[in-house]
Amino acid sequence: MRIDGDVADAINKSKNDFYDKYEYLKPECEKRWLEKAKEWIDSACEWCKDLWNKIIDFDFF
Repeated sequence: MRIDGDVADAINKSKNDFYDKYEYLKPECEKRWLEKAKEWIDSACEWCKDLWNKIIDFDFF
């Protein structure tokens, strides 16, 4: 069915446009492995940055 395919394409385009604008609302099951890896790396970098700042400020203990 051509109509069903066209409707499915329109829905997928709308969904992708929405998640491009509101990336933080994308559910985990919709994310690709690369998106999940990026989030993990970003959180690890933030942790390292916070730890490094504590070491520099001697606020470790």
